[in-house]
Amino acid sequence: MDFYYWPGSAPCMTVQMVAQDIGVKLNMKFTSLRAGDHLKPEFLKMNPQHTVPTLNDNGFFLSESHAVIEYLYPVMFWGAKQFDPVKLKELETAYEFLNTFLEGQQWVAGTSMTIADYAILTSVGTADAVGFNIKKYPNVDAWFKRAKTAVKSYEENYRQHVMVFKNQYDDATGKK
Repeated sequence: MDFYYWPGSAPCMTVQMVAQDIGVKLNMKFTSLRAGDHLKPEFLKMNPQHTVPTLNDNGFFLSESHAVIEYLYPVMFWGAKQFDPVKLKELETAYEFLNTFLEGQQWVAGTSMTIADYAILTSVGTADAVGFNIKKYPNVDAWFKRAKTAVKSYEENYRQHVMVFKNQYDDATGKK
């Protein structure tokens, strides 16, 4: 996988750390923003928004750090034939924290929806797609339903992106 990055980018660094921690080898492609590498026609074909990070996995392009992380993470995270017990415990701990955090709150960061809700929505949607029991966390479950309704483009994007991750998980686990 080719990973187009600029060292000064925090989102690029986040993707690099996740990839390294889960053992995914990225073919690092330095992208000089100062030299305009991100504005060249070949880069714009991969990412019309001309931003880094950008991932090219044999012609499948992703260009937002959270989406790239979700793409890299699900099969490694969930394990080969079942939920990896160590990673599952980490996920449960994160959901317990989020459930407590959402106690008495409609949204993650205040009284109205923010970009934090968008970012978390993709992660919760992916976990839900591969069968993680969100209903075990009533505040998260209620927030998830609310957020899916509030984000008008959720269903369309869910079909286009999150289902890719579910299909990867299904392929890795032999489900179908």
